[in-house]
Amino acid sequence: YLPVTDLPLEEWQYSIDVNLTGTFLLLKHSIPLMVSGGNGSIVLLASQLAITPKPGRAWYASQKGALLSLVKALAVDHASQNIRANTISPGPTADERFFSQWSSEEEAHKNASTLFGRLGNPEEMAAGAVFLASDESSFVTGTDLLIDGGYTAV
Repeated sequence: YLPVTDLPLEEWQYSIDVNLTGTFLLLKHSIPLMVSGGNGSIVLLASQLAITPKPGRAWYASQKGALLSLVKALAVDHASQNIRANTISPGPTADERFFSQWSSEEEAHKNASTLFGRLGNPEEMAAGAVFLASDESSFVTGTDLLIDGGYTAV
């Protein structure tokens, strides 16, 4: 993790390509299929770091924040076509990516920074995405579902 002053341009561009350009291309080609099908639900993966960044992650926080704005714009643009757009913002999650930052899984859980004092499970994040993709959320659009165990509350 690096501050933007130390981040090489190539790494910045790569992260933009993954986090924003890839999303743009997916939307560009999938929304017409949703329109032709009569409806759809877009669920993009943002992050709690878009709201409460950590040091050395300005590049990541800004790109995930862009996704929060993008879904609002998508919701406005495509509501008349019966297409909903939302994000989920997972908090610290018990997965290999998070564990790799710590010397042990126990240490990772101690550093979860959630009100529950634990990491979220991948299944908890998936349940939020399934909800937003389902008809159960038929009146939900243009919003972000924080699944962060209270991380952003402290």
